[in-house]
Amino acid sequence: MKLQKKKWKWSYVQRDITPEDAANWDTKEKRDSIVQAANTTPDDEEWDAAVKAGISGKLWYDRSSRAFDALIESQPDMFRKSDKTKFLNFVSALSPVQPVRQNLLMAVNLWDKWVKADRPVDVLWTDPKNFKGVASKNSKLFRILQGRGNTYGVDLPSRLYNAIRALQDQPMSGPKVSAFAPNLGKDVDKSTNDTWMAIFAGLDPARINEPKNYQAVTAKVRAAARLNKIDARQAQAAIWSFIKSLAELSGWGKDRWIPPQEIVKQGLLTPELINKHAADFADLLQNDNEIRQRIKDIGGDLDALDKKLGKYVPERPDEGSNAQVDPRLLNAAERLEAARQNAKIAAHLERKTEAPGLFDTSFEGGGTFNLKRLRDEAEVRNPRNERRRNPELRKRIDEMTPEEMRKLLLHSETTDLPNSRSFWEAEAKSPSPAVAMSDADGLKAFNDKFGYDAGDALLKAKADALRQAGLDAYHDKGDEFMYRGQSKEELKEKLEKARETLRNQVFDVTLDDGTQVKLKGVDFSYGTGKDLDEAQHGQHIHTSQLIGP
Repeated sequence: MKLQKKKWKWSYVQRDITPEDAANWDTKEKRDSIVQAANTTPDDEEWDAAVKAGISGKLWYDRSSRAFDALIESQPDMFRKSDKTKFLNFVSALSPVQPVRQNLLMAVNLWDKWVKADRPVDVLWTDPKNFKGVASKNSKLFRILQGRGNTYGVDLPSRLYNAIRALQDQPMSGPKVSAFAPNLGKDVDKSTNDTWMAIFAGLDPARINEPKNYQAVTAKVRAAARLNKIDARQAQAAIWSFIKSLAELSGWGKDRWIPPQEIVKQGLLTPELINKHAADFADLLQNDNEIRQRIKDIGGDLDALDKKLGKYVPERPDEGSNAQVDPRLLNAAERLEAARQNAKIAAHLERKTEAPGLFDTSFEGGGTFNLKRLRDEAEVRNPRNERRRNPELRKRIDEMTPEEMRKLLLHSETTDLPNSRSFWEAEAKSPSPAVAMSDADGLKAFNDKFGYDAGDALLKAKADALRQAGLDAYHDKGDEFMYRGQSKEELKEKLEKARETLRNQVFDVTLDDGTQVKLKGVDFSYGTGKDLDEAQHGQHIHTSQLIGP
């Protein structure tokens, strides 16, 4: 499929909307209006570039759906086995114009109140045929959802009415809500087009729900999906992950502002940052302290939840460029800048949001963390706690220039070694004759036993040993390190020297209860090769030799 650079016409729109939707555009005037809307949005090159930039987020709905399976199955006091569709509809009903995190908090709290009130559905409608106009505001369900004096009460009428419809198993209104719930289920063809998608498309967010605009954006998403050989919900998730992460990294919703054009030009938006700033429901259920505490407070079993999450939720895809500069994304960055300066858009957001607002800024770092790697990666453990302990770090990040940000992105804060991005940039400039990989044996068990601060101390001790051995070392993620060398023999000699140093090193750690302990005898396994695949194979063999089958 070739990228469309010319203007769209009705046949292009028709190709990428459903036959049912196409039937609604039954006059030339209507067709001309949706074609005009499609041509108002970016050309196909930009949609394709955004999918590729945010591709690490393509499983947002898949991961979220499986996370809700884990939540429902692990909390039998809160959910019946048949509740998934109802709960997905309820989450979707509460989603407009608020962050994913606040959406989930509101849904969990109100669902709990509803269940404990014996699941009332006693709201009557003044227009029963269309489920419009609440005729019984003193009903138990209405009072639960309206939540006067309740932090988690539903404020917007559209949310309130759709939440009632969801719990009554009635169809919801609004194209975004009507797409979000099926996308969280098994529907891969719909596109959930929200405020972020409107900003990417250069549309007024207040008008994204107009049929011509919504359908035009959906058609563009599906065209990009076909080009990248993925489904529509994955393409929308990738685009959403890109534009949302770019906005948050730029500082939207904070006092600082880094022009998004500079971030794109310098290639600062890495897949790792996109994963942190485009949190899905799986991330939040696994890692958000407030959400987890709330689940515990209402009688939830976190251990059972974690086991199900670990079993059900897929890893994020190991895809996406290492933030290579793509000039096709510059127009999107400029639209983001223009949206921030647009008084009309600002008024729309101010009118429809309240703290914490549209933006996921309540993490202080603007995002959240990877699900599967939390316990194995000291680098990405809760940044909220880290920044509270170190206010100077928070100040430095908030005031960071693009050059300072790039420097930070090239190094691991835990070990102060160059990171994987530095490794690949070095390889691109001058491929090394030999490479190696290693990991710290048993880091997960070490963290579970001694805590994450001890895990950090272990990683720092390993980094010191690598430096002493003269290795060109890079801290990839968690306990994984990569190396460049002139030969496999040279790398093996230096790695053995580093192992000996680390095994004999004594380092002090402070446990979670404040106890000071001295640790010794840490080891690591490694492999060398002409490329990382060969090195990884060698590492697996070495690991099996160290710990046995």
